[in-house]
Amino acid sequence: MKIFRKKAGGFTLIELLVAITILTTIVASVNLSLTTHLKANHFAKIREEGAKAAQSVIDELRFEKVSDLPSSGTEAPWSVTIDPSRVYLVYVTYCDKAEFCTSDDIRYVSLEVKLQDEVVYKTNTVFTALDGSGNTGAKPNTTGPGSCWGC
Repeated sequence: MKIFRKKAGGFTLIELLVAITILTTIVASVNLSLTTHLKANHFAKIREEGAKAAQSVIDELRFEKVSDLPSSGTEAPWSVTIDPSRVYLVYVTYCDKAEFCTSDDIRYVSLEVKLQDEVVYKTNTVFTALDGSGNTGAKPNTTGPGSCWGC
């Protein structure tokens, strides 16, 4: 009569190595995916802040008379702080497409927003005085009930 011994419970070394390899692969994949999403989220935030910086410059330009805006060239960059740790430089170029700038009452404006010498946002707009007399250049009343200047 043969006596069979029951094998002691547990995993073999090979089984442990395979399990560790599978676990490592899963963790590395999740880590890569998470890192990719965090980078994309960070870049989206930078781009959104760049758009806000461009919009704040456009809002300031709106209060100038169109005829007082330069007829060509690029101004010195505007420094705009959206997040206390990031300062954006907004470069404003006037009438780089001459076909839009046919009179003193029309200005084609291109804005390029940079953060640490990297372009994060670009936009274009046209300023025009529809009545032919130019803007008044006056800022709206910013005091009193219902005012929301800079909201």
